[in-house]
Amino acid sequence: MPDTLYDDICNEICWKIRNSHPDMAIQYAMKAITTAKKTNDNLQLVKAYSFIGVCHRNLGNYTDALDYYYHGLEKAQEFHNTDNLDMFIRDVYRAAEST
Repeated sequence: MPDTLYDDICNEICWKIRNSHPDMAIQYAMKAITTAKKTNDNLQLVKAYSFIGVCHRNLGNYTDALDYYYHGLEKAQEFHNTDNLDMFIRDVYRAAEST
């Protein structure tokens, strides 16, 4: 299986189980990060960082969520695609304020 397909599949699995099994979802996204870094697949790398942020938000780990969102945002800025990350960051701040 080509590495770019592997990281895409890992990210898809992560997204599908982000609510029911966020800890396991993080493991899949971490695999995607490792592969995406090797292949310079920036799109999958940004997805993985943001998906891990979602998982940490779901777990109530807001500081970790922000860390991963900002990693994704930095990478996304390299190719001018920050569409969803700023929305995710706002969501974390709102969730943190309500606790």
